[in-house]
Amino acid sequence: MRLPEIAVKKPIFILMIFIAILIFGVVARTMIPVDVLPDIEMPMLTVITIYPGASAEEVEEQVTKNLEKTLAGVTDLKSITSKSKENVSLIALEFNYDADLDESANGARDALELEKQKLPAGAKSPFIYRVNSSMMPVLIYAVEAEESYYGIENIIDNQISNKLKNISGVASILTIAAPEREIKVEVDPYKLKAYNLSITKISKILETENISIPGGNIKVGNFDLALRVPGEFESIEDIKRIVLTSFNGKIIRVEDVAEVIDGFEEKDIVCRSMGRRSVVLMVQKQSGSNTLEVAEAVKAEVTKINKSLPTDVKITQVMDASELVSHSIDNLSKTIIWASLFVILVVFFFLREVKSSLIVILTIPFSLITAFIFMFLADYSVNVFSLMALAIAIGMVVDNTIVVFENIKRHIDNGERPMQAAIFGTSEMGMAISASTLTTIAVFLPMVFIGGVVGVLFKQLAILTSITLLASLFTALTLTPMLSSLFLKNKRKQK
Repeated sequence: MRLPEIAVKKPIFILMIFIAILIFGVVARTMIPVDVLPDIEMPMLTVITIYPGASAEEVEEQVTKNLEKTLAGVTDLKSITSKSKENVSLIALEFNYDADLDESANGARDALELEKQKLPAGAKSPFIYRVNSSMMPVLIYAVEAEESYYGIENIIDNQISNKLKNISGVASILTIAAPEREIKVEVDPYKLKAYNLSITKISKILETENISIPGGNIKVGNFDLALRVPGEFESIEDIKRIVLTSFNGKIIRVEDVAEVIDGFEEKDIVCRSMGRRSVVLMVQKQSGSNTLEVAEAVKAEVTKINKSLPTDVKITQVMDASELVSHSIDNLSKTIIWASLFVILVVFFFLREVKSSLIVILTIPFSLITAFIFMFLADYSVNVFSLMALAIAIGMVVDNTIVVFENIKRHIDNGERPMQAAIFGTSEMGMAISASTLTTIAVFLPMVFIGGVVGVLFKQLAILTSITLLASLFTALTLTPMLSSLFLKNKRKQK
């Protein structure tokens, strides 16, 4: 084989290659995101349509059935299920796992565009919701308040959410159970009847009055100014003074037939922290970002925000997903370290020479570092399955080097010069260790073709194990003979 000969005759060239691998691997490791599992995107889309004020039967007949017929023609669709509730229609689309979800989502979106015109007048436009692993919250906080509870929505928007959204890696901040301002117009039905009015008429009048309209353009010198006629309500007094009709020569206003209340929307969800009413904040990270880095940055910012909030407002951490990530990664990292240590001790026990053991042991770091370079190029994350692959491969990466090293040592013991022994000894074993390595890879490679979620999880394990084994084969055919030719001596000649 030519590779061992090149390695022995050009040691500086081979040394530069492995130094480059070392540098690129260390840099790549610092740039690889860390997570518990690989990014998993379920082959599912959920179409949600809001139809305010409609019963479940109306939603089913007027929205769900029509959308189902339209969406049934989307390509690669495996199944379609729906659920109709009061005010909302939910349609779940499941696709074949090998389908391009972006293309399927575009197909569903195009189909919905055609159906929008046929929806009831009060129905909102349908929107598509995609589910993937990055949507799981990294951190969950409870925002507690006493006197400021009913003004907490503005505090969250202005002093908390806006600052957290600016952190690199944060995708969105979800708020649950925050009190929302609501202007209630409570109509007296007897007065309505007396003035010959209806709820629908009052609703239409309020809707048309609460609007700003463009007023055209006006030229002032060299400037062309756009005019706007503001008409939106600025206070509940504006609502009270809206004219509804005239009755027996008297102007009837909203305040004559209804009570206008500036209050808060009634919530179906109530959150409590330590027995006190609170608002929940969920922090979601961007897909591919480092969970640990995002969590640390958010926690540092929350510490600063807590100091600037009113004295009765407090942010308390409820859940930290980064702890699960760090504990899982730390445990597997310790497993890899202990496995490497035991492999080193076993090698030293049988070879019983420091130089010989060092030549064999160098295979481990260079094989693992090559795996990190591939992970960076393939946009993989450091997760449970990628580290599991490295833990599995550690015991196998030294096999090729031990076989090559022992054959080189046999040639040297028989009287050959170290350079010739390194070339001939490695060449003799080249085909054998290549066949052995490829046989082992053949066991893992079929896992790449497993479909579904299981395939996503085990694909990284199979590929990284294979890459690590190929790296160990390359190391055995280049670095091992090169180091052997430099450090091994013929004991017979020394005597």
